[in-house]
Amino acid sequence: MSRKTTLADILPTLRPQPAPIKSSGKRASPDYVQISACIRRDTRAAVKRILLVAYDGKEISELLEELLAAWVAQAEPKGARFWP
Repeated sequence: MSRKTTLADILPTLRPQPAPIKSSGKRASPDYVQISACIRRDTRAAVKRILLVAYDGKEISELLEELLAAWVAQAEPKGARFWP
């Protein structure tokens, strides 16, 4: 006698398989590292608002990268490095 097919037999074949995650952002890039900093809530809100309105939605991380790179270029003496 053959066994009847039940809903429990069919369900595993109907479940959608999760799509593979494509890591193409900054988090996946070996050239970037994630940092954390504490800033005042109102400062963050103002920065986000200004970036959205005046800078076409530029990301805070892009702003920080530019500011820190400019600071490093100004802070390091010409041709000298503070560490290897």
